[in-house]
Formats: sequence, structure tokens, C-alpha cells
Amino acid sequence: MRYVFAIVLTSVATFASASQPASGATASKVLATTKQLAAKECLPHYFGAGLRVSRCEYSPAAFIDGQWSVIVHRVLVGQDGKVVGAMGADTVYVFDKTGKYIKPIPGM
Repeated sequence: MRYVFAIVLTSVATFASASQPASGATASKVLATTKQLAAKECLPHYFGAGLRVSRCEYSPAAFIDGQWSVIVHRVLVGQDGKVVGAMGADTVYVFDKTGKYIKPIPGM
């Protein structure tokens, strides 16, 4: 019985440590890194189909399934200056649990 308890306790501890961010990574650090990485894409520029990027908005950093992620939403404006929603305007920036940048997932 003690062995079963030890196995269950070890399994729970392993799962808990895998689902928690590393001590050096914080939501504010991940968000700041994302803003640096996305700086060029967030400058005003032509997006396509008569749309321009005016600025970016950022979701709060979220720690899900052992990884950090931040959604960068490019705010697009049409030729008349009105904000327009468009598919492909968002990019998800993915980081590991220590806050190390992994990759972007464009076109969300």
C-alpha cells in the first residue's frame, strides 16, 4: 500500500511541476519580450487588400499546457480610416516554461 501511495504522490508532483511556470519566467517578462519581438510588425505599414496596420494590441501572457503564449493583434484600418477585422491579423508568440522564445504562429 505504501508503494501505491508513493507512486501516486510522485505522479502528482511530476504533473504539478510540469504545469507550473519556471521561477524565472513571469507574465510581465514574457509580454515585454513579445513586444520587442513584434515591434517591427506593429509599426504602421501596408497589410494587403487596401488595409494598413495602425498599431498592435497584446493579450495578457498566459501559461497553458507548460508553455507561455501571447496573442499579438494587428489593428487594421481601411482606406476610409475605419478599423477593419481580418483573418490572419493575429500572431501567437509561444515561449517555453522558462520564458525562452520558441516560435510565432502567424495568421490566427
